[in-house]
Parts: sequence; C-alpha cells; structure tokens
Amino acid sequence: ADRGPQFVRHGDYRESRSLSQNDCFRGLCRDAAEAWNASHDDKTSADALARDLKVEYGVILTEWSPVSGKRSARLKSTADYTKAEMASLITATLAWAFEQGIPLSDPRAT
Repeated sequence: ADRGPQFVRHGDYRESRSLSQNDCFRGLCRDAAEAWNASHDDKTSADALARDLKVEYGVILTEWSPVSGKRSARLKSTADYTKAEMASLITATLAWAFEQGIPLSDPRAT
C-alpha cells in the first residue's frame, strides 16, 4: 500500500517497441543520411530521412471527425509502435537503402 501510485493500462496489451529497436532505426537513418549526402547534391538530415521513411513505410492512423465530417490522417509516433511495427519499419529502411545503393549493415549481424 505504501508503494506509491499504481498505474493501470486499459485496453488490449501490445508489446511496445524496444529502445534498442528505436536506437537501431535512428542509427540506420544517421548512416543513410551521411551516405546520401556524400553522393547527392540535395542534402538531407537523419531526422528528415526518418520522417520520410515513416511517411513511406510507417504506420498512418486515420480518424473520422463527426464535427467536420472529414477523415484526417497522421503519422503514428514510433514511441507508440509495437515491436512488430518497428521491425517492419527497420526492414523497409534496409530495403530502401539497398534499392538506393546506400551501404548499410544488417543490424542483426552486430
């Protein structure tokens, strides 16, 4: 009883992405941006590349507003990704880099 506040999560439990998955994705984006900038005139940053990859391959949430009568879409934050969603984004990032000729090592090999 003296352990302090207790938090209960309501709804279906889904295992959140791990910090190591997040670090892996961010590291891939840093390496890919560096390689991209070395061979392209149009420069990018790791954050811009991460955003673009999430737009292309990430999870997009749609919501219906009864007030406006319109559907809107937004990117799901990677902080809210499940392990499976994050693994899919990492796999898509590796495939994209391969298609672009950007040499990235498979993070599972390290």
